[in-house]
Amino acid sequence: MEEKIDPALEVALAKYEIIAPLVCRPLAKGEQRNILDEMAWKLHDYPGGKKTFHERTIVRWVSRYLNCPVEGRMGKIQALMPAPRADKVMYDGKNGHQSRM
Repeated sequence: MEEKIDPALEVALAKYEIIAPLVCRPLAKGEQRNILDEMAWKLHDYPGGKKTFHERTIVRWVSRYLNCPVEGRMGKIQALMPAPRADKVMYDGKNGHQSRM
């Protein structure tokens, strides 16, 4: 039986796969720019199909990964998990609790 992976973790791992060439080793400024230019607007494997990403999106992911205070690669990958969307959260009026739909 195939084990189900958390969809948020699947997205985070896909983002990491995209930014890995930028975060796995120190790069010179020119080399960073070349890699980023190459990655922007390229079709990437992503949950739900192939997708392109703007350069700013990739830079934002790199920043979230590098600035994560958690030690270790897996903790930093978790920083790439999508934040819960407000329209996907249901509030319980009685207790004031919230739960995911």
